[in-house]
Parts: sequence; C-alpha cells; structure tokens
Amino acid sequence: MGEAINVVWRLAVVTELILAVRLLWQGLGGVYPALLVGSCLFAVRSSLLILSVSDLRSAMGQTWKMTEPLVWIAWAWIVLELFSKWTSSYQGIGRFGKYLFGATISIALLVSVFLSRLEWEKLFFKHDFQIYYVLTRILMATLAIFIVLIWLFFRHFPESVAPNMVLHTRITAVYFVVNALSYLTLTLGGQKLVGQANLAIVLAAFLCFSGWAVFLTRKGEIRGILPQMGKEEAARIARVNQELLGLMKNFPG
Repeated sequence: MGEAINVVWRLAVVTELILAVRLLWQGLGGVYPALLVGSCLFAVRSSLLILSVSDLRSAMGQTWKMTEPLVWIAWAWIVLELFSKWTSSYQGIGRFGKYLFGATISIALLVSVFLSRLEWEKLFFKHDFQIYYVLTRILMATLAIFIVLIWLFFRHFPESVAPNMVLHTRITAVYFVVNALSYLTLTLGGQKLVGQANLAIVLAAFLCFSGWAVFLTRKGEIRGILPQMGKEEAARIARVNQELLGLMKNFPG
C-alpha cells in the first residue's frame, strides 16, 4: 500500500505541474489565477513532503503543519474564484450572490462542524496534529458541501456559460467530496484505514488535476448557445427568474 501511495503521489505532483504549464500555454492563467497559483503551491508542498519522508517522520510532520495553512488559503481562493465566475455569468444576480454565498457557506460550515464533534475523541493523533487535522477535515467537508450546493442551484437556471466553468465545477466537487469522505473514513476507521484513506486522497489529486489539465482549454471559454425551449419550459424559467429578481429587490445594497 505504501509503495502505491508514493507512486500515485509523485504522479499527482507531475499532473499539478502539467496543469500549471497548460493553463499558461492555453492563455488561461489570467482566467483562473487561483487554480494556477494553487497547482504550483501544491506541487512544491508535496515535493517537500516527499523529500521529508526519506529524512525523518518528525520532519514530515513539521513540514505538513507549516504548509497546511497555505493549502487552506489556496483551496478557499480556488472555490471563491469559481463561485464568482458563476455569479458573474448571471446578469443582475450580484447582490443576491452575496446572500447566496452566505447562506450556502453557513449551511456547509454548520454541517461540517457538527460532524467534527463526533470525531474529536476518535482521532489517534497528538494534540497539535489533531487540531490541524480537524481544521483540514472541516475545510474539505465545508467546501465539498458548498460547491455541490452551488452547482445544484445554478443548474436550475439555464444560461449560456463557458464549458470550462461547468467542467471545473464538477471536477472540483469530485475532489472535495472524495477528500472529505477520505478524512471521515480515516477518523472512523482509525489506524487500520490510514493506507486506504491516503491512497484515495492522492488518487483524487492525480485524477482531478489530470482532468483540469486535459479538459480546461481555450475553446472551453467560449459560451455555447442554449437549445430552443418549448413554451411551457420558457414560461417556467421566466417565472423563476422573475421570482429571483423580486427576491433580490428585497436585499439591501
């Protein structure tokens, strides 16, 4: 299991670097700056962790703790960047987007924090690692729930959006869901499932960064044309849009 984890982990680092190069080559570095910076940061961080494994376990632990807050910031930035692209694609949703963000992130955070209460006593880490682990698990679960809620919300409002944005959202959702479930599995299963959980995490990184590198293209930034809808469907969408606009009028600012 350990050998498989090391191999996939190194492959994940390669795909992170490939993604950064691809974004620059496709001219998408300025379109997705958070993803570009994040992929570089994750590759450097993973490389440092891999090098520290061959040194001392304590060195790896210290490296992990020192760099983990940077990872939190990078992933939060990536998700916020994606959310802002969704809201900017819908004319007039700006004010509502602020409340949508507040509502969905609150729901996600409440669910995630509630789960953390159940896991605190089950963890087998030392106290400082326990705090870092729980914070990471909360972040992963929160972002997983948040991105899924956002995707479910906007898919009910047909709009001509860039294919890249849809693919980016789906890949991001898969990444966070797999990570959140892997951390939860590690919590509930304890040391006997450490290998399986770590393999799932590095495998998710390899597959998702490969997906971003392959599917995010310059052509993918071109918005498509929505197929013509029937009268009933058009009337339903118009009614929903009017309700949404009416709701936004009640919001201050």
